[in-house]
Amino acid sequence: QRKDLAKTSAGLPWENMRRRLIERDEVSYWMRRVWTKRDPERFGDPAKGPERFAELMLLRELDRRTRRANSLETMGLASLRYQAIENLSEAKTPDTLRSRGKTIQDWRDFLYLSLTNAVRDYCAIRIDRNDAHWLQPRVPPKRLIGPNDTITARTELRWPQVRPDYVAQRGTLPRLLEVALGLNAEERGDREIINELLEKAWFDLRPLFMTAGGGDDLRLDLGNALIAPVEKAWRCPVTRRVLDTAFCGYTPYGLRTGSTRGTVARAEPIEMPRHPSPFLTEPDDETQVREWLADDGRVIRLRSAGLWTNLHDRIALGSPYARSAEHSAQQPSRRLRNYEAEFRRGEINILNCSTTMEMGVDIGSVSTVMMTNVPPSIANYRQRVGRAGRRRQATALAFTYCKDTPIEWEAFRT
Repeated sequence: QRKDLAKTSAGLPWENMRRRLIERDEVSYWMRRVWTKRDPERFGDPAKGPERFAELMLLRELDRRTRRANSLETMGLASLRYQAIENLSEAKTPDTLRSRGKTIQDWRDFLYLSLTNAVRDYCAIRIDRNDAHWLQPRVPPKRLIGPNDTITARTELRWPQVRPDYVAQRGTLPRLLEVALGLNAEERGDREIINELLEKAWFDLRPLFMTAGGGDDLRLDLGNALIAPVEKAWRCPVTRRVLDTAFCGYTPYGLRTGSTRGTVARAEPIEMPRHPSPFLTEPDDETQVREWLADDGRVIRLRSAGLWTNLHDRIALGSPYARSAEHSAQQPSRRLRNYEAEFRRGEINILNCSTTMEMGVDIGSVSTVMMTNVPPSIANYRQRVGRAGRRRQATALAFTYCKDTPIEWEAFRT
């Protein structure tokens, strides 16, 4: 554990993070129980099931970087790092970048963005074929081929280049180089510079795609990544999300439709706060974390800028696992009875109900009823409120949301 703690500043290895998830009852027992019903052969095995499920949970969060949806990366809470990139020496800086005053860190940034935009976005990752269905079911896993190779199968993904016949269709990485370095891909000399840099990125990253035995099955193995905290980050003006990496201050998003010089693609540098006990490395101390959320200057600044929300707070506090289910007439009767039984046993925490629960169902363990609208009559209201506190609980709560309609305003006034 001390080794794990020492590595948290640079990141925890993927395998270590997976082991920590397995140690969490919420993952290895409660969540896996739900998923075992979906894939009993894969996740129901007592010996291998917890490991397979923890791996899937990591992949579902980090197999690709979403643009706008909430994820650890877009919320600025974690990033993927690779030692092979971090260990690149200054001598590895391409001459084209060095002559323009760029450093090895700029080149590292471009390599990370290449992994995100040219590899992970297209599912060119090394995964178990049984996991692929639960990640991107309509996107088959790809394998990478070199920039000058010929595509022979639909599952092959060629490394990006700017081709003379398709200059107008150049992708994100060529446009990023074009914007950040002041180049113009429509001019032959600049196009050669862009292609040279893209080819060098391919050769610098190729070891990350190879298996131990070599071969042509080139895919990114996320198992070799470090899951690292984010401190220096960028605010993307296009997605309005946090970027852990920007190339020379430019975001990779919006380049295809932005201006030719990318003036709309400038990202704003920001600083992310450091959690008191990141990556589940220490026992939860809710009081300490709450004080940190209230007092940390970076949290306060990000909150005022709209980059730190209640979702960040819940993640930082390690909100307890809760399971919900839909109890409505659209569900088969057998499934409804199973939900009711699991709810009684405390295996389901929240039932989202239609009027099916208003009459004839007695679940004594209900302590709280929340209504998302005002019932049509007092009798309906009494029936719904009466679901809570039927076993002499110390406390029972009924809470009603009133919508902005005349009928519900009248109910609210009375």
